[in-house]
Order: sequence, then C-alpha cells, then structure tokens
Amino acid sequence: LMQASNPSLQQGYRDSKRSDEAWRQRRDEIDDGIVEDVNVPILYKSHRLLALICLASFLAIGFRRDNGGMVENTMTACRAGAGFILVLGALVFPRGPFIRPHPVIWRLVFAFLVIYELVLILLLYQNKKDARKLLWYVDDALNIPLEEKEYATNCEVTWRNIVGQFDIFVLCHGLGWLLKALVLRDRLILWHMSITWEFLEMSLSYMLPNFAECWWDHWVMDVLLCNGVGIELGIWICKYLEVKEYKWHSIFEYKTLCGKVNRTILQFTPESWIRVEWDYFRNVRRYM
Repeated sequence: LMQASNPSLQQGYRDSKRSDEAWRQRRDEIDDGIVEDVNVPILYKSHRLLALICLASFLAIGFRRDNGGMVENTMTACRAGAGFILVLGALVFPRGPFIRPHPVIWRLVFAFLVIYELVLILLLYQNKKDARKLLWYVDDALNIPLEEKEYATNCEVTWRNIVGQFDIFVLCHGLGWLLKALVLRDRLILWHMSITWEFLEMSLSYMLPNFAECWWDHWVMDVLLCNGVGIELGIWICKYLEVKEYKWHSIFEYKTLCGKVNRTILQFTPESWIRVEWDYFRNVRRYM
C-alpha cells in the first residue's frame, strides 16, 4: 500500500529491481566464464579431455605401488588427492570476477583454498599433540620448537627498544594491509578492522603470550606505522587504478619484441577497476 501511494518509494523499488536484474546478469556472465577480450584463442579453449587423460595417467601410478609403509602410502595418497582437486578445480570451479592473467589461475587459487580448508577441518578434530604429529609428516622442521620472542618485557620508549621490535612481521603487517586495501578499497572499514584487531590481540594475550606487546608497539608501530602505511598506500594504488584509462590491444598488434614483452607483463595487471562503496556504518544491519 505504501509503494502504491508514494511515487518516490515506487520509483526506488523499480530502481532496486533493475539493479538486482543487472547484477544477476553480470553474475551469470561470471559463472559462465565469459572473457570478452581474448588475445591468444588457444589459451581460452577447453582442454578438459587432455586434462582428464593426464589425471587418469597420474592416478594409475597408484596401482603400481606395492612398497612403502602405511604412513608413506597415506601421505602419497593425500598428495594425489590434492592433485586431483587441483585438476578438477582448474576445469570446473568458478573463477569469480577475475580474468587476469588467466581465469584458470583463479580456479587453481580456489582449489588451493578448498584443500587448505580440508586440512584445517582435519586438524580441528585432533588434539594438539596429534595435530602436531600430523604436521611433522608434512615437514620434519616443524618438529623443532620455535623460540618465542617476548615483546612486552621492557616497555621503555628508547631507540634500542624500538629498533629491537623490527622483524619480519613488520613487513608482513604492511604488505598484508596493502593487499587488504586492494581487496576492500574502503579506508573507513580498513581502519576499523585494524583498530579492532589490536583490541582482539590485547584480549587474547593471556592465551598467546607473544600477543602481549607494549602500548606503543600496539598503537604506534602496528596501527599507525605498519598497518597505516599499508592501508594508505593501498588506497592510493586503488585511486590510481580507478582513474587510469584502460585500452587493451592484442599482443600480435605489437611489432617489436619490447612491445610484446611489455604487453605480456601488463597481462598480470587488472583489466579494469571499479570503486567499491560498502556503506559500512549506514545502519546496524549493514554493520553486522
């Protein structure tokens, strides 16, 4: 009744319906794996028969294995299963909205994530001792206890203490938040996540002692320097890619070797770039 009596609501309903239809059409195109700009046609043709023949040949090796103990054979079977999921994923898994450098890359990424999730589920139903034993079969080095570094023993603000906190995790923090910025593309939500994560670290320090850090390590080095630099650099890259003009030509249109090499390198860059608006704090439901 409200939509019939209020023209603005009725118009908003129609706009929302058209937007949903446009999104469903775009989603169907993504699910169908449509790539409009194809430069090398042979790379985008179906090779399912060849892949299945190679997979069957690979699995046939299992019929000829008659040596090795149960542990070795089980690990070999797990590797074969992972290979099967990768090949199957490259053939039939969805690629998502990404087509560069090639859709099969993103299908393989999806397949890797499926394997990773299966490993996590396996470890979830083990106790800590048995879970560590399972990991030893993957890498013998995991049997060596790591030296835990303490970050909250001396919280005096001195140059020696500050420099002593710099390790590989500083680079990981910055690079990780740069990649998050390229995915989320929203400064507000990124800063909110960064600050919330520090509170989460502080609340879990009783469980994981290496989460205990000095106040300046939490809020200055982590939030402002490592996370902040990564976030702002990522947002700057997003803005650059957003206003950049995209004109793609086939690699065969370049006459020189340098031009062909340059076009090949550009294949690993985004085909286009869209701006994302999350409206994160618009209402409670959106926030949740």
